[in-house]
Amino acid sequence: MFLSILLAIYGIGPTIMGGERVPRGEWLHFAAPLVAVIGAMMALIAYGFGARRPWSRHLVITIFILIIIYASILGALNLIHHAIM
Repeated sequence: MFLSILLAIYGIGPTIMGGERVPRGEWLHFAAPLVAVIGAMMALIAYGFGARRPWSRHLVITIFILIIIYASILGALNLIHHAIM
């Protein structure tokens, strides 16, 4: 997840949101914060699974809820196109 942000900063590879190509700056502005949070959550989930912590399973579900809420808020504020949302 963090590598995808680094690659986008250096302009390597396509920047895609919702199956649509978007400019690199737009991807970094809207998608990168979500990708960074999900990357941190994935690290916590990996630790939780390894340590057999019960909260790690709740974090997995939280990722999907976070994506839906983030996209809904950006769509409601008309910051991203509804096709991308």
